[in-house]
Amino acid sequence: MQSVLLYSLDSFLGALAIGLLDRSETTRQKLILAFAGCDLCATLAGISLRANVAHIHVSGLAVFSAPLFLAAVAAAALAYGQKLPAGFVWIPALLSLDNFLAGLSPASVQGVRSSLISGLLSGLLAWWGFTVARSLGPLPSRNVALVASVGLTIIAFLFVG
Repeated sequence: MQSVLLYSLDSFLGALAIGLLDRSETTRQKLILAFAGCDLCATLAGISLRANVAHIHVSGLAVFSAPLFLAAVAAAALAYGQKLPAGFVWIPALLSLDNFLAGLSPASVQGVRSSLISGLLSGLLAWWGFTVARSLGPLPSRNVALVASVGLTIIAFLFVG
């Protein structure tokens, strides 16, 4: 159960990052569902593909460089999302990759029930992230909000995911 919480914690950081840039209620509601749905589906996809990819080995360089690449893509999505809020949907999709990898792991004992818990927990933590962002109030400028959001997203990829 502890791993489910750890794999969902990035939803809090991602929602907090987005909430600093966009305070729209409509965006918030859609993205809470996106965080929950992406984590649930990614975990289920990983579980269903586990037997088919058991023979694939990943190098240490790929494990180290993948989060850096994904953090860069997420930073671009945050910058793009300022102009078009639909771009924010990339954040929950990218942050769900850790759930996909957890489902693929042979050491993982997650089943469908754990996937549902992961999705619900991700949605709850995303809601909490948006709530914290709203309670912080507006930041001094859009540039400060963007830098803070990119920083939170990088932390989500490097330390949580």
